[in-house]
Amino acid sequence: MANPKDLRVVKTTNLIKNSFYDLLSEEDFDKINVKQICQKSLIGRSTFYQHYVDKYDLLDKETELYAQKFADGMADRVDTFQDDNSLQNLIDYLEPDSTEILLLLEVHTNGADLEDRFEKIISESIAQLVNANPMSNLPIEFIQKLYSANVISFLKWSLKNGVDQSINSFMNESLQQEYNIWLKY
Repeated sequence: MANPKDLRVVKTTNLIKNSFYDLLSEEDFDKINVKQICQKSLIGRSTFYQHYVDKYDLLDKETELYAQKFADGMADRVDTFQDDNSLQNLIDYLEPDSTEILLLLEVHTNGADLEDRFEKIISESIAQLVNANPMSNLPIEFIQKLYSANVISFLKWSLKNGVDQSINSFMNESLQQEYNIWLKY
């Protein structure tokens, strides 16, 4: 494997990733192949294979990178759940990578599914909150699904269209109200 600190390796890896995302913006992941990535990157196949096993390995590594970034952002959100700016802060944190995240959220494979990973991260975070206040008789799985769907919808919308303060306020208020209602049941 190539030395990840070597500037030539960094440059080549960035070329591969950028080409991958350019192709992903033009067509479905299933239709993309290593030959196309190499042609767009202006590298040989052997160079590609020095960095990745195949296109699935590239997808998996990128999915893992953004899932970890999202997990880090959600950890901060859980700590500031009641803060009116917590969703805004999460979007601000993810926004520099919005193009890549939005493209990856559209790819659904068995091995690498960023939306599925986001849902699991969100579900775990809401489970921590609900378990800290176990007064709810609602099934935790139902609460997790509902909450995850709302947050993912907000993320997709905001990363694609920018943060609308009225939507941000609506989401913050509705999620806090949902949380308070869950505690009553």
